[in-house]
Amino acid sequence: MDTEKYYTLAKTALIIPFIAGLLTLAEQFLPLQKMETVVEYKHTSRSAKLGNTTYSIDFVNNNDQFTEAIYNQVNEGDEVTLQVLYFTKEVQTIQLPSGQVLKNDTAEIYFLIGFTLAFLGFSIYFWRKKYYTVKQYRYIAILCLMGLFSLIRIINLNT
Repeated sequence: MDTEKYYTLAKTALIIPFIAGLLTLAEQFLPLQKMETVVEYKHTSRSAKLGNTTYSIDFVNNNDQFTEAIYNQVNEGDEVTLQVLYFTKEVQTIQLPSGQVLKNDTAEIYFLIGFTLAFLGFSIYFWRKKYYTVKQYRYIAILCLMGLFSLIRIINLNT
């Protein structure tokens, strides 16, 4: 495989995960958005392999996973106020009809920060390289696809 002709294309494509990483990093410093909504549906799912239970709540205009404590305090039909991240719409706090504010302490934020660091770190690392091996082109392709999916998700959530 002649890798030299793909070098410029690969370097240009690295803009995609870099932008996805920058947007996700920037939203950590932006103020949270307030969202008035109604609880539509609550459901749990249990992983047979690991034995973990996932507590999900679907709202009129959002859905997310919550801790068991929040899941048990929210009822279907409740009008709640959510504070969400600006781009990814991850719920940070939920205000119950009683006025009580609960923090969503799931580990999703660490997952997002991990992807952000991977997008930014690998993009910068590969931008600085003078040539790529075939294996590195594969890594770049995977990174760009993941960045593209992340950007599409951000765009869909904000339109």
